[in-house]
Amino acid sequence: MKSLQLGMTIWFCLGCLSAQTATIELNLLPLTNGFSMAWGANIGPIASGEPTNPPVTSGYRNIGVRLIRTHDYYGPLDMRAMYPNQDADPAVPTSYDFTASDKVWLAIVTNGFYPYFRLGNSYTNSGPYAPSNEANWAEAGVHVIRRYSDPTLWGTNALRYVEIWNEPDNATFWEQGPDARMKFFAFFATVALRLRAEFPDLKIGGPGVTHASFLKPGVTNYIPEFLSYLRSRNLPLDFLSWHLYSNDPFDYVRGARFYRSCLDSAGYTNTEQHVTEYNTDNRTDDGVGIRAWLPGAAINTAAWMAMQQENIALATVYRGPDPSIDAPFFYGIFYADGQPKATALAAKLCNALARCSNRLDVVSNDTNLWVMAGRTGNSVTMLLSNPTTNTITWTLALSDGREQKNRTLIEIVPASTNAHRRDVIYWSFTTNTMDGPSQTIGPWGVQMVTFDVLSDYDHWAQTVHGLSGVDAEPDADADSDGQSNWNEFVSGTDPTDAASRFRIEVLHVVSGNLVMEWTAVPGRTYRVQTTSSFGTTDTWVDISPDLSNGFFVHSNITSQTQFYRLLVLQP
Repeated sequence: MKSLQLGMTIWFCLGCLSAQTATIELNLLPLTNGFSMAWGANIGPIASGEPTNPPVTSGYRNIGVRLIRTHDYYGPLDMRAMYPNQDADPAVPTSYDFTASDKVWLAIVTNGFYPYFRLGNSYTNSGPYAPSNEANWAEAGVHVIRRYSDPTLWGTNALRYVEIWNEPDNATFWEQGPDARMKFFAFFATVALRLRAEFPDLKIGGPGVTHASFLKPGVTNYIPEFLSYLRSRNLPLDFLSWHLYSNDPFDYVRGARFYRSCLDSAGYTNTEQHVTEYNTDNRTDDGVGIRAWLPGAAINTAAWMAMQQENIALATVYRGPDPSIDAPFFYGIFYADGQPKATALAAKLCNALARCSNRLDVVSNDTNLWVMAGRTGNSVTMLLSNPTTNTITWTLALSDGREQKNRTLIEIVPASTNAHRRDVIYWSFTTNTMDGPSQTIGPWGVQMVTFDVLSDYDHWAQTVHGLSGVDAEPDADADSDGQSNWNEFVSGTDPTDAASRFRIEVLHVVSGNLVMEWTAVPGRTYRVQTTSSFGTTDTWVDISPDLSNGFFVHSNITSQTQFYRLLVLQP
């Protein structure tokens, strides 16, 4: 344990002399968008690397892996292995070898994971990389996808996504040189058209470009040219996939906005973004800390928040397990022995936050402190990441002044070391009670804070309006204005003031248009409905979108008799 303490001290002393403070304000009203990003890992749950390495099935389940991208098994589920001879007739079953691929697929679907099919090949040092017979390759791709979406073989059809190729802007996956881009674009279009014709219910996209396609000025035209090629041929694109290895979480914001701009400019406004490989940027054996210890956990947690913030639809970390216990600096979020790195425990915290019903608005005065929060009922969860070498003392306040009750603080801490490699540090969670709204997060820290609050109604009735006892009950009418407390809560009116009622204040006709006005309350939305007759069986029809202001004009009225009603939607 002495060497563990020494190693951690050396790493974290960078921030010992630098400290700062941050204020965090949390709005308990939910944002319109929640935690919608699907999340998973590359490879697994089968064992990877050395023969004695265990599978990571239970580890995946424990931290919340749902998706498994089928890339870099180095054989299984690669086209090179499944369809080894590209001159063989793709319509003949003997042209394929599914022996290894079936075992991997079975492990994915029978253990409850969703496969994300990368149609292409794993990393290899031997070419050729581009298909030698594109027509046969495309037809073989159809046969492969047909097999792995066949419920009679697997008991279910869990396949939802097919990603065509991987890193075509990387010479290891597609030969670079004159006309290389156009050759790939044409190949992609051929495969996409065949897949879409055969599998209209699948989401089809790609191509999983490297981070250089938006970070390096010389190649930032790759995706615009790719999209222009597809658009000129009226080809749809369900998702655009890209990769990023970076120690700067803001790169995920830059990347997402760059690709969103490219998509929108090309007319692909409904195309999703998928980040099918992401991790920290370090590949040497002196970088165990950045991949396996808290620095990697903090950076990847902030990256996860950035992708949620930028509405990335799906992300898969690269990758699940390391190939060897002697390679703790590798990309895995699990060591080769199946034990989680700090990055895996951080992912578990991210996925715990993602289970909240609603995402909340968070404002912090420190842009280097990444914060995201969610709420389910009266329980609030807040996740923090400090991907810097500074110590930050933060203080949390709720925007409506509500009290934070039963605060707990969860942190990732070192627990032990591997007997064979002392830099293989094992990690665990600690949970402590927080006595106040302030806490210190150290360099490369990841924290989760949970607490309870009064319900929205009880806070409104008891704290805001001072009601108590019977008068505070939802069915009571504290001000005797004919509206229950609950109705006044929903409409945002004052339950202690009989003159404060939800009503249409102006209703008149101007130049044949009906004008309706009312007092709008922040945090509420409104909807106008109409019917041409008034009775218990009449159907009311929406004639407005959900409105946040107190003004609506109904034009093009066709009926001589028209009835209206105004709905306020519960916050």
